[in-house]
Amino acid sequence: MRDLAVDDVFTVANIAVKVYSHPSGVVLGLGELDHGSLALSFFTGMMSESGEIKAWLADLQGISVEEFSAMPPTALLDVIEELAERKDIKDFFERAVRLGQKLMQSST
Repeated sequence: MRDLAVDDVFTVANIAVKVYSHPSGVVLGLGELDHGSLALSFFTGMMSESGEIKAWLADLQGISVEEFSAMPPTALLDVIEELAERKDIKDFFERAVRLGQKLMQSST
């Protein structure tokens, strides 16, 4: 898997906006959903953006979309697990959350 770049942050943010606003599950009311419903809603929304997600994941792997699409289904889970385990991603999101909280506090 290649190293992530600034463009990847924008790609993921764009995908997340589309996934979380997908009409299959009103994810904006997160307090009303249990974890199972939230996961199902997320994956349903994710499937609605499958082309964009596959293109990004294939790019991360350095292969074509066609090559990525032909891989066994477990390859998708492998890539997601690898992303979830990367320290640079965890650090980025922890800092982003702290910054978001700081900005929210300063605006009140």
